[in-house]
Amino acid sequence: MLKRFGCVSPYSKGLTLTAALSIIALIGLGQNYTQSLVNRGEDGIAVSNQAAYWILGEDRWSVERFRLAYETSLYLTIFLLVLYPVVLLLELKSISMRKSSRA
Repeated sequence: MLKRFGCVSPYSKGLTLTAALSIIALIGLGQNYTQSLVNRGEDGIAVSNQAAYWILGEDRWSVERFRLAYETSLYLTIFLLVLYPVVLLLELKSISMRKSSRA
């Protein structure tokens, strides 16, 4: 659909947006996990920011669950960042092949 509107490299642009959102989630989950490690003598742990709250929800909070969510987000973000140059190269190769076949 994006190609109809003249968008060049729609897959890499979509992947860039996804990676950016993943980085925001990673930062929120990382901050939440590190905050849960600090024992302040309160009644328990809490979700420390809105991004982490959207991902974790309201139930079954634990330091282990916060760590697991952070690690999963970290691996997903690394995967997306490694995938980006591959997708971009494939798109550029596809564009150059289309241009050479037209000539």
